Amino acid sequence: MNIEWEERDGIIFFQLVSLRKTGKEWLSYFEKHHIPASRHAREMLLSPDFAATVSKAGYVYQVRIMKGNSVPDRKRTTRLIGQRAHWLIPDVLTPSAEVSPLIRAAFSDTEIKAMGFEEIVTFHFPINGRFLDIDTETGKLESAPAGPNDTWHKEHGFAFIQ
Repeated sequence: MNIEWEERDGIIFFQLVSLRKTGKEWLSYFEKHHIPASRHAREMLLSPDFAATVSKAGYVYQVRIMKGNSVPDRKRTTRLIGQRAHWLIPDVLTPSAEVSPLIRAAFSDTEIKAMGFEEIVTFHFPINGRFLDIDTETGKLESAPAGPNDTWHKEHGFAFIQ
């Protein structure tokens, strides 16, 4: 895919269109396109809690990715990142877990690195206590703990929608 993105004030902006795939359909897609998924990510995609929150395919997500370095090192916890997103991004919303596989399908590791990220963590409602994330070092759709006091690196990006 060739998705255009732009950066303004430390926030990456782009749009993605919902495909309303089930987790099982995403796993088939990733397998077909040689995109690995970690064990935890696979479990999350197969969970009954994984679902697109929109009612039909074609819904356009206004994705906003906040750069990790916009939050001071000692304060880069899940809770404070969520608070900072509400301050930096007007009308910020919690994305569907669908946003993470959409990002993984839309952008190569090279494109994600060009945005300034080693990983993009989607701050959806946790599934099995975890967030889905994209790791450019492994090329995988992975997962990360979603506890309120978990800490993050400045090279991470945090995906929300508007």
